[in-house]
Amino acid sequence: MNLSALQRLKTGGSGTAIGIVYVLYALSGFLSLGYQVAWFRIYVDRFGSTNLTFIVVLCSFIGGLGAGALVSRRLVRFLSSVSGIADNLRLYGLVEVLVAGGVLLTFLAGLIPADVWGNFPYAQRGNIYVQTSFYQASKLAIATACVLVPCFFMGVTFPLLCRAFDRDGRFPSALYAWNTLGACAGVLVCQFVLLRWLGQDRMLWLLAGLNLVLGLAFLLFARAPDREISAPAVGPDARSGGAGVLLTCAVLSGLLSGALEGDMFKRIGFAIGSSHAVMSFISFWAILGIFTGSWAVRSFVAIRLVHIKVAFLLAVILYGLAWRYAYDLQRHLIRLAHAEVISAMQAGTGSVSAAEFDFPTSLLQLLVYVGAFVFPAFFCVSLLLPYVCNRLQADRRHLGIAYGANTVAFCLGMVGFTWLAPRINIFYSMRLMTWLLVVGVGLLVLISERRRLAIWKPAVALIAFAIACGATPAGFDRNAVMSHTPAAMRPVRALKSNGAHTTYVVSRTDGDALYFNNYSMSATGLRAQIYMRLMAHFPLLAQAEPRSALLICFGVGNTAAAIAAHESIESIDIVDLNDKVFATAPEFAATNDRVHADARVRLIHDDGRNYLNVTDRKYDLVTSEPPPPMMAGVYRLYSKQYYERVLDRLNPDGMMTQWLPVYQMPHEAVDLAVSTFIDVFPHALMFTGADEDFILVGGRKPVDFARLERRFTKSSGATTDLSRLRVTRPAALVARVVKTDRMLREQYDGRPVISDQRNDLAYLFMHPTDRAVITYDPLIVLDDIGAARLGMHERLQGIVTHLGRLRYWTRMPYETLATVVSGEARLAEVDWKQVADDLVRYRDVVHRQSPESAIQRLEVALSHSDEQPSLLMVLADHYAAAGCPEEAARTLRRLRQIEPDDPAPLDALGRALMTLGQLHEAIEVLHEQVESGLDVGTAHNQLGIAYGMQGNLDEAVRQFREAVRFDADSAPAHVNLGIALRRLGRSADAMRHFAEALRLDPGDAVARKHLDSLKSSR
Repeated sequence: MNLSALQRLKTGGSGTAIGIVYVLYALSGFLSLGYQVAWFRIYVDRFGSTNLTFIVVLCSFIGGLGAGALVSRRLVRFLSSVSGIADNLRLYGLVEVLVAGGVLLTFLAGLIPADVWGNFPYAQRGNIYVQTSFYQASKLAIATACVLVPCFFMGVTFPLLCRAFDRDGRFPSALYAWNTLGACAGVLVCQFVLLRWLGQDRMLWLLAGLNLVLGLAFLLFARAPDREISAPAVGPDARSGGAGVLLTCAVLSGLLSGALEGDMFKRIGFAIGSSHAVMSFISFWAILGIFTGSWAVRSFVAIRLVHIKVAFLLAVILYGLAWRYAYDLQRHLIRLAHAEVISAMQAGTGSVSAAEFDFPTSLLQLLVYVGAFVFPAFFCVSLLLPYVCNRLQADRRHLGIAYGANTVAFCLGMVGFTWLAPRINIFYSMRLMTWLLVVGVGLLVLISERRRLAIWKPAVALIAFAIACGATPAGFDRNAVMSHTPAAMRPVRALKSNGAHTTYVVSRTDGDALYFNNYSMSATGLRAQIYMRLMAHFPLLAQAEPRSALLICFGVGNTAAAIAAHESIESIDIVDLNDKVFATAPEFAATNDRVHADARVRLIHDDGRNYLNVTDRKYDLVTSEPPPPMMAGVYRLYSKQYYERVLDRLNPDGMMTQWLPVYQMPHEAVDLAVSTFIDVFPHALMFTGADEDFILVGGRKPVDFARLERRFTKSSGATTDLSRLRVTRPAALVARVVKTDRMLREQYDGRPVISDQRNDLAYLFMHPTDRAVITYDPLIVLDDIGAARLGMHERLQGIVTHLGRLRYWTRMPYETLATVVSGEARLAEVDWKQVADDLVRYRDVVHRQSPESAIQRLEVALSHSDEQPSLLMVLADHYAAAGCPEEAARTLRRLRQIEPDDPAPLDALGRALMTLGQLHEAIEVLHEQVESGLDVGTAHNQLGIAYGMQGNLDEAVRQFREAVRFDADSAPAHVNLGIALRRLGRSADAMRHFAEALRLDPGDAVARKHLDSLKSSR
């Protein structure tokens, strides 16, 4: 602001002076929302990304504004008496200086050591360790003070400026509009420009400096107007029903606005996943709605309460329509953005739709989508407060009480629908929001500005809402989830909520999955089992005697169970932000082996980053099962500061493993994640867990593959667990290495890194034609790991230099296989991308349950080369399911030619031979499976059936007893043993096994039939 402008400001009372006040108060709004952007990030970093942190910052921000407004008159009088300043505009400048000073508390709080509360500030509650009351209260007090103090002074400013221009009846609506316009700009500029440019700390310093300059400008140069400003009142209807009506309207406006914004945070996050930019865009559109509503009240003098009532009714209608078509709008926006891509893909596969694309695919797309839901409803609801303020201003009443009550009510509405109602679950919260809108609009309709407010009207509204709280269903709502997902079509159980996330278990066809809100976060399917368990087995087998492990994010317990399988492990600390994940762990007992009840395990309810900041323990392994990295807040588990803290907590030989799901990340995000990892860890490598779920391994020392080979069979628990994943030899594990330390540094060293200060992942989106691909060079990998010096060298080389075998043993993604240069490995000349496309068509016909077409599609994929054991295994399964045992046996024999030492096809081959009546060969095959040690219980069970078919019942009984010995919980084995014993006339023994089968599986009809028959014949 130049000197002439300041001089005009000092004249006071002129239109130019008011214009300058408007502009500078817009700057104040800009700064306030910039503070909010910074505070949300800073206090998450310091105290963890917990629900409590979010609520404390939010309530302190909004509550501070309300508290400041409520006491503004008294505070201004106090400041005037202390400073000797009587001019309201100069007092406003003093208050802005105090705001800037209050912001500095954030930097002072940053000087507090993270471990000032001790190295383990947790207390045991049940079987979970939670933060101590003192620790929570201390963090609460610090965050509250740092945010509430400057916001308290911010709350003083609006009533103070309105008082300075109290002769202008429409000044409040105009001032509010300008302030919110600045806030709109602030939330976008700070989130997407200043944050990226400066980082959160330097951005906060800049904002505080600008705030100080703003305050000093008013303090030194401003003077309040000293003559009456001519302005119309608020319309032809100037009579009022009293302050009670206006105050009730102010409270109702704040409550509905806060509840709407809180509901939008939850609902939009539910619909699209919590993108990094969602909160900023919701704030932008909500504030823009407030700005346009305020400007409309300022511009249209004839607006009265009856018009606002109509607007509120319209808000309810628009709100309902928007969410009715939420997913349709997603698909429409995708079709608009990628029409050519969809058409091309449909021409190739014939079955691609917009539902198969990730949403959103750009910041602009997300901005439009969020705006469609937030702006219309907020504009309608935001007409009420500026109208109330204008009425109070016209009556020369102080605005502090109404503005403060509105802000406090906004805070209550926000807390109610970001924390309280969602604590029951998100489905309940979304249903209840509709009823709050209906009740709120009903109350507004009953209010008349010409009459005093009858107490029964708000009382009836409160009773109606209380009834709605009790009557609203709290069960799972299939209509709220995406229609094409398993959550909408499969059984759901174990519905729980901690306020931040609603969790539930979906029984999918490939295994149970743990959902957070609308998205699968962890699962028990084979693919998830493989990569999650290998995250533990790989680094633990590469260490001499690992004893301690830290797991951040429990998921369904796959990784935790794998850690516990190593007998040398003495302690496992498992930290999860969501305590409901621990409560849901028993639902996955069949796959996690009830690891949550293991005596070596400590379950800690906290943010993983926060735990690392306070603990002084050292670990041999730190690993995690985090949500996808592109989801809001998860970047903190991929940042340089996080990895530095992890490295500090590792023992000298310790290692870290990090999940890298490249199929869920733009290629720029993959580059950032890998470059950040290798920037911190002196030695690193990357291996494929399963398909495009890659794993990064880091530590102070390189991986000792000779030690890994030696220790592979030392832990019986780990060996057994790995065998379930078809990793039966060390070569099958080491063959997964896709990039060595040298390869990673040649490709990614020196690139930008992910920092806590600026989240670059927030600006990246998936594009359907720009997927990340991890390249592979088998010869360099063999050379770098020193394969020639390993005992498994010949077997390892045979796998990695034959791409069909490599895919079979490691599930290396086809896109990665396609990067191998011809001549470096067998089948490098195969068009692996075309194979992948053929399999897309195959999966489509499988989904449509067309067995014959599925077989045809697989045969097309195999036409590129029949040396693809993984596809031969699947094809054999389809032949068997289609009643073609001869083709199944032929296919499995071909597989055995490629992989003669692999026991995996033996069970299926034995079954096919039994179906063909070739019992002698079937028995030989099944005995070979027993000798291999793979799935021995099942092999004995099949041998018992084969011997029974031969009429050798004594041998059948012996095999069934072996099956029960190896797998005592197998109901079919008990049933088969019972049948064989009954045929031998040993009814009492048979009854015991039928009874045991029914205990294991109460729905087993065969066991029930035999047991009832034996009982009736006694």
